[in-house]
Amino acid sequence: VKNRRATKIAKKRLTIAKNCMNKNEKDKFYEEITKALWGYLSDKLLIPNSELTKDNAKEILISKNVTEELADKLLNALDLAEFARYAPVGEEGKMDNLYDTAVSVITEIEGVIK
Repeated sequence: VKNRRATKIAKKRLTIAKNCMNKNEKDKFYEEITKALWGYLSDKLLIPNSELTKDNAKEILISKNVTEELADKLLNALDLAEFARYAPVGEEGKMDNLYDTAVSVITEIEGVIK
């Protein structure tokens, strides 16, 4: 059930993130992007958040026929969100790019892992 609902839950979080971006609530935006990506990985790969690391997520994604490039794209989006959340830089374009990347990565992975 978690696997099937992973995308729906991630999209809800991404919608919240987009609303935060429109309101210029940077902290909340980056928090929601981070939660959307980690939550999606946890639910899709059936790994509890407490046991989920970037390394084991990448290994499992690759084992499920996700390209290494796509797995790296997802992990880079996570890195950017976490970095911006704890060390804000102040570039507005980054929020747009990060949001678009998060949406596209989840969509692409969903196409590979059903």
